[in-house]
Amino acid sequence: MVLPSVMPTETENLTPQPPLQVERGSPTPTLTLTLTATPSSTPTFTASATQSSTASATRTPTFTAAPSSTPPPIPATFTASATPTPSQTPTPSFTLTPSATWTPLFTSTPSNTPTLTWTPRPTGVETPIPAGAARLADHAPVGGRIERPNGVARYFFDGVAAARYTIAVYPAPGSPLIPRVEVYDPDGGWILLADVEYAAATLNGVRGVILGNVQLPLDGTYALFIGGSGGSTGDFVVGFGRTATSGGISFQTNVRGDLPNDMRAAIQSGGTRDAWTLTLSANDVYDIRASADADSSILPALDLIAPDGTVIASAAGVPNAPLAQLQGRAPQSGVYTLHVADARGLGVGAYRVVWGRS
Repeated sequence: MVLPSVMPTETENLTPQPPLQVERGSPTPTLTLTLTATPSSTPTFTASATQSSTASATRTPTFTAAPSSTPPPIPATFTASATPTPSQTPTPSFTLTPSATWTPLFTSTPSNTPTLTWTPRPTGVETPIPAGAARLADHAPVGGRIERPNGVARYFFDGVAAARYTIAVYPAPGSPLIPRVEVYDPDGGWILLADVEYAAATLNGVRGVILGNVQLPLDGTYALFIGGSGGSTGDFVVGFGRTATSGGISFQTNVRGDLPNDMRAAIQSGGTRDAWTLTLSANDVYDIRASADADSSILPALDLIAPDGTVIASAAGVPNAPLAQLQGRAPQSGVYTLHVADARGLGVGAYRVVWGRS
């Protein structure tokens, strides 16, 4: 028989149950109680009863074990070792207050007020050429117009370094425009100015501006900014021309036609060159001479151009020897062009050309 588990103690107190009842006439049994304790964390007791004679009834005694002591109580409180983690981290906010206020030492005041509305580009910055921009051709003037006060017109032309060019802008007949011109090189650098106070000239009875026989610094495309001084408006003519090999100065061409062997003509407008044509065969020897009339203000300058555009001969008179003469052999057959211009640029007047071939 197995007894209930109890807390281990030094002595177990057992309370016996009432005595076993036996029927009359039966032999008296002899009961021997043996207790065996098995040591463990929780002791277990086993009770067994034996009798020396046979009995008609057997009763199994029961026992109640009472612990002699009470287990120690579990501590009621404890200290947690974990630290709570906040769900978000606060972001500090602050306001920056400057410690000082900067005050400029001076205020820049422009020394003058520009007459025109454009802003010159700094040197070293290429002047942009808009799509469809007006490009000038050598010795082919074009007309333009300034429609509002302080308005600007832009033109472009191609130049060659070290070559010399003449640029002219003058009012169209009846126009009140007082021209003003600024010239910018291919890098955007301002290089020239022409207005009524500088480089003014009278052309065909009107007052315009001329930049004559100017040597250009760079290869590339040059820009002209044209406006009206004093807010003036109106129509104008603009042109440029490369100085001839002979030294003739002009910016426009007057096409004359075939050149007679002996003819008289006149340059009627300043800055104009006459263009004559003549036919030569390969190896023809030519002799061409030009002189100015006594009352003419021109100093003749001659350039002979072959059919392929090459200048093959040039000559110009000087004040003490005003005759200009070309002599040579034609390199190819075809139509040649003779340019007659004034070596000083703005002269007008009559001249004579005599020529022959052999």
